[in-house]
Amino acid sequence: MLNKVRETSPTVVDEIKPDLVRMGVVHQTLIRLLQERVPITNLPVILESLVHHASQVKDPLHLTERIRDDIGRTICDRFRDDRGRVRVIVIEPRLEMAMRDTIQDNKLGLKPGQLERLMTLLSSEWQKSTIQNRPLAVLTDRVLRWPLRHAIERGLPDLAIIAYTEIPVDMMIEPVSMLRHEDVMDAARPATDGKPSDSTKSASLLDALKSSAA
Repeated sequence: MLNKVRETSPTVVDEIKPDLVRMGVVHQTLIRLLQERVPITNLPVILESLVHHASQVKDPLHLTERIRDDIGRTICDRFRDDRGRVRVIVIEPRLEMAMRDTIQDNKLGLKPGQLERLMTLLSSEWQKSTIQNRPLAVLTDRVLRWPLRHAIERGLPDLAIIAYTEIPVDMMIEPVSMLRHEDVMDAARPATDGKPSDSTKSASLLDALKSSAA
């Protein structure tokens, strides 16, 4: 594979040296991308990004995350609608913060019931998008991206999780739905006492996101 890249981008290949990055790390990084259905057809760009970050990042997981930021357009392309907007499931900020607080050793620490509710919600949205043949991804921040992906990969291996940093500045998003804190973290919904419910607030936020994307 590298010999083929050398034909068009010899300088990039020559920079891949053992004192910078081991070939095993290069291999692991490419495997991680492929496992998440990320095309590696533009291998020179991927290797250039790898070489750029390898002096500071040695761990294959974190190195892959850095590379993903650099090839965001390739990652996002398959989720674009006929208007060129990236179709995403967004996460309510309160839920995003709560899930981020459970992370330990790059793993999401949700309780079994919470994870089950999360999987049910995501599975429903993924099935609808599959039936409609309109691919979508879950959009979150870089810190939460991999732990969330790791948590759902067995049950939903084909549902992509992308980070905000992977979306090019000239691409707009199309929020399809929103994951809400009360639907994932709360086993039972408390009475609202006449106050706006979390559901109402989330709906308003989703409407605001759609309006900003219009």
